[in-house]
Amino acid sequence: MLKQKKEENIPLQIEDFIKRFSDLLEELNIYLVVFVDDLDRCLPDIAISTLEAMRLLLFVPRTAFVIAADDQMIKSAVRIHFKDDGYNDDLVTNYFDKLIQISIAVPRLGVNEVKAYIFLLLLQEAVKKTTISDGEYSDVKNKVIDSEKQCWSGALTRKKIEDICKDLKNKPENEIEIAEEISGILVSSPQIAGNPRLIKRFLNNLIITEKIMKIQGNTVSLQVLTKLQLFERCSTEKAFNFLLNQVEDSNDGKAKFLIAQEENVRTGKEYAAPDLSWKDKFYEDWIKLNPRLYNVDLRPILYFSRNKAVTLASFDELSSEARDIMNAIVQTTKFENFIVEEMQKKLSADDAKKIMFRISSKANVSQWEDKSSIQLLHFPKAFEELQQSYVGIMKNVPVEKIKPSLIPFLDDVWAHDLLDKWKIDQRASRQLVNAIKIHRGEK
Repeated sequence: MLKQKKEENIPLQIEDFIKRFSDLLEELNIYLVVFVDDLDRCLPDIAISTLEAMRLLLFVPRTAFVIAADDQMIKSAVRIHFKDDGYNDDLVTNYFDKLIQISIAVPRLGVNEVKAYIFLLLLQEAVKKTTISDGEYSDVKNKVIDSEKQCWSGALTRKKIEDICKDLKNKPENEIEIAEEISGILVSSPQIAGNPRLIKRFLNNLIITEKIMKIQGNTVSLQVLTKLQLFERCSTEKAFNFLLNQVEDSNDGKAKFLIAQEENVRTGKEYAAPDLSWKDKFYEDWIKLNPRLYNVDLRPILYFSRNKAVTLASFDELSSEARDIMNAIVQTTKFENFIVEEMQKKLSADDAKKIMFRISSKANVSQWEDKSSIQLLHFPKAFEELQQSYVGIMKNVPVEKIKPSLIPFLDDVWAHDLLDKWKIDQRASRQLVNAIKIHRGEK
């Protein structure tokens, strides 16, 4: 109130701060190096505000920033942050290049590096199981790392790893086998592509699953479990469902189609995909991996898989009557009232739900044949509590696979949203849209 308010000059204040800060570093005779990690995990606004804050000190003598981040993620954050200012790809690149003075790209891991990484991670688990000591692990680790540094002179072969471990009392044969078998496919698979974080997550899932299965009394070799988990991680949903259905259709949980596939690989014959969903190179490489699975009951492992929601009939402990009804449904090509009556007499809603998801899983693999939608219609007709489950399944069916003949069976009360979705879908046939309008009494 007594004197005029002093005007603030932000640029001058920043300049003064930078000068005083620089003088302080000079006076103390030190260099300041700031390491910034995981910037690409921040939300775009936080990432950009952090970069802007660092930019104030970029040209201060004796100061450096080392940023560990995915440059594509940071560029994406720049694009999102400045979306209203018309930042195109060139401007984003210029912003990034002016900020980052030296860019060092970390190369992807190769097969040798992945093999060493997997082996050492598995060996850490062996320490926890007390099959080898901490001292033995440290010794092996140092030798593997030294050998890896010289990988240019030759691959990190099984023989080299075995020689490194020759003095161990308990030879890590399983660990060597797994590292040798899956390292190549973990590098070539687009889903993992040699990413250390994804590899570590894969092995963590493997170890947890192994422990859970042991607790529940399921003894499956680590090699078999590894091969199945690798398939689960890298396969498509359709390819996984194909394997699941093959196992479910067998009486002993064995995928009989693998007999011919694994025999062809063993004798050097050309790979022939057992299903359209198995045409990718990954599946050929996966079949070549040891151990062979044609004679292994895969149900215990698949039970713990990502598709546990699509329950295995053998684990559901369906009654013989329930199995007979399931067989009757999958064999019919039209809606049958007597099947609905039998379901109401002999099935609980829970058993019916298990069968419904089992049939929908098979329909996904078979690309939703004409009969699949009609077969599933029996469930909401028999049990009111399954109506919304049926709607949920049918919403994921390609609309071009929906036949107009299905519409009269659907009650507009509980299937209202489903009919609305099909009606406005541009891919729906004119006949389907007309059938919905007629069903609703619309013109």
